[in-house]
Amino acid sequence: EEEAYAWESRDYLRKKLAEKVVTYKVDFKVNERSCGQVVLDDVNIAVDMVSKGYAKVGHVQKENESIYKTQY
Repeated sequence: EEEAYAWESRDYLRKKLAEKVVTYKVDFKVNERSCGQVVLDDVNIAVDMVSKGYAKVGHVQKENESIYKTQY
């Protein structure tokens, strides 16, 4: 089952980012997964999504715990 506003969130991202050149900065890696920031026109997309209510702030687990358990 999808979370509330999941479709709206994806649609917002598609409209905002489709065919745009973005900057991606890797902040850290856990196993094979890279975690970082996506920036478009000096706007951090994660911060933008949270401020518009399309995303939640999560946290990264301790180093010995899987990042896949983290809620985003």
